[in-house]
Amino acid sequence: MTPRWTGFKSPLAEGICQYIDFKRALGRRFATEERALRLLDSFLVEHRVRSIEALSPELFETFLRSRPRTRPKSYNALLGIVRRLLDWLVAHELLSFSPLRVKPRRETAARLPFLFDQATARRLLDAASRIPDGPRAPLRASTYHAVFAILYGLGLRVAEVAHLCCGDVDLDRNVLTVRRGKFGKNRLTRAPEMIALCQQIASIPTKRSARPEIRYLERDEIAALLADVPPHGRWGLRDRALLTFLYNTGARAQEAADLRVSDLDLGLARVRLRGKGDKWRTCPLWRETVRLLSMLLAAAGEGAQDAPVFASFGHRPLTRVGVYRVVCRHARKLEPKVPAGRGRRITPHVLRHTTAVHLLESGVESNVIRAWLGHASLATTDRYAEITIRTKEAALRACELPEAVVGPIPRRAAWRSDPALLKWLQSL
Repeated sequence: MTPRWTGFKSPLAEGICQYIDFKRALGRRFATEERALRLLDSFLVEHRVRSIEALSPELFETFLRSRPRTRPKSYNALLGIVRRLLDWLVAHELLSFSPLRVKPRRETAARLPFLFDQATARRLLDAASRIPDGPRAPLRASTYHAVFAILYGLGLRVAEVAHLCCGDVDLDRNVLTVRRGKFGKNRLTRAPEMIALCQQIASIPTKRSARPEIRYLERDEIAALLADVPPHGRWGLRDRALLTFLYNTGARAQEAADLRVSDLDLGLARVRLRGKGDKWRTCPLWRETVRLLSMLLAAAGEGAQDAPVFASFGHRPLTRVGVYRVVCRHARKLEPKVPAGRGRRITPHVLRHTTAVHLLESGVESNVIRAWLGHASLATTDRYAEITIRTKEAALRACELPEAVVGPIPRRAAWRSDPALLKWLQSL
């Protein structure tokens, strides 16, 4: 009988609990990983490991050999769980270094692909043509039949078929233009016989849906978010500088991850950001942002000009997912305080929306905000005017009735303002 689990008890217990809480705060179930970490914790307790200093590469190698995992895929999955745990502990300064030195096993037996012969492909197409239509999915049978026929007849990738548009079909020349293939390449290919049917399916308009709600934070919530970040320590300084930078510039997560030392001009308090479509823009920086970035670069030693501004352990640049995790980790304390009506999930893009709304409430013109955020169209920026209630309240106060007006507004008849009509009436 398996003994009942009573909690982590090894020297890594506190770090494992924090690691699991961090992963689940990002919306992951993390059930399989927790079971594997329980095995590691029980192994360390059985081998009487009393302190973190007693962790050694040989100990982790013995743990991996003790598990009956003969398949390389299963062995590498367990190894990956342990490796990610130790890397996370090192990144959060709970370990000085990772004692894991085991390399993954090489997978020699590759899975053979299934090859369709003509008879099997015909049965698949016949089965697709019998799929019933639904109230929200008209022409479902024709759609699947056409997709499978193109996949089998032309050998296209699934993404290439999904990206086909009406303009890619040339019925006169019987040619199909395949766009956005691997490495962004386009090519021409012979169209199948049922290309006319494919064009009819592609011309079906998409269903209209409401735009997702734009969430943003109030100024006191931003102040609370920044106040919860520790101002000292290597990672505390980095996280505080990152959150302040995102709120200052309204940068996207990928733009912050791609930021390099050469993009900063702290003397003039400016930064150059590379946005969508490889477009560059310049944003001003607050004095507080300049101070935090200067401290961050000084702590990192101000390496080469191509060194990342926001780096993780090993001086490797933060990825877009890394920026997302930093924001989510510090936003966990703030999310219970956010009113339920505006949503509780705080991401880097919520900070971007917050920057736009606060600029608009401060009286900044929409065209300036568009250039600030790097929007391609002014219509995207105008969406923020629809959600900020303070701008609407200011407009309402501008046309508010004076206090002297009491009761209904008197209305003057239109004919009393017409001198010609009044003169004619008096002549009667």
